[in-house]
Amino acid sequence: MADARVKPHQLAVAARCGLQVPATLITNEPEMVSDFARSAGGRIITKSLATMVTVDDVRGSGVLYTAEVAEDLWGDPGIAATAHLFQELIEGVDIRLTVVAGEFFAAEIYPTDLGGPVDIRAHNENVSYRVVEVPDGVRRRVLDLLRELRLAFAALDFRVVPGRGWIFLEANPNGQWAFIPELRDPIAQAIADFLETSCR
Repeated sequence: MADARVKPHQLAVAARCGLQVPATLITNEPEMVSDFARSAGGRIITKSLATMVTVDDVRGSGVLYTAEVAEDLWGDPGIAATAHLFQELIEGVDIRLTVVAGEFFAAEIYPTDLGGPVDIRAHNENVSYRVVEVPDGVRRRVLDLLRELRLAFAALDFRVVPGRGWIFLEANPNGQWAFIPELRDPIAQAIADFLETSCR
């Protein structure tokens, strides 16, 4: 899990397994960001290099959300302080795909506020869900990805884009899964079955 949570590693493995991934730049050189943003269509996001929990004296603990980078920040000198992960902004329908020992559970996520934050998590409960099937090609490639990452469980995020299909965003080796009402019981059962079988 410690290795698999590192997003640049995930992206490299996902691309090697044949999944589509966003155009990505990892850099601490501010001057590179502008060129990348223009080549990516003029809209980019930034996200943490690995799953992280933040602690704030006022708000308590939380996670760092993916956020769009405004054009006036593309050359921000603060970028030089450490490595940053930038990606093209993928506009489409959010998918949460949970895989448990080869069983697939997927749902589209639709925010109530279509003009809200880029990161679907920032919408909290102001979303609706629709259970969907996973295309065979995506299934095969995700199984290859999880095999290479040595994970029996993962909660993966995709965006589906008309004309491009399923774009892999990231995999959460210990991701949340109980928030989608229609999938809560089937996923819980799959986890219980896997644990019961593994402990025999």
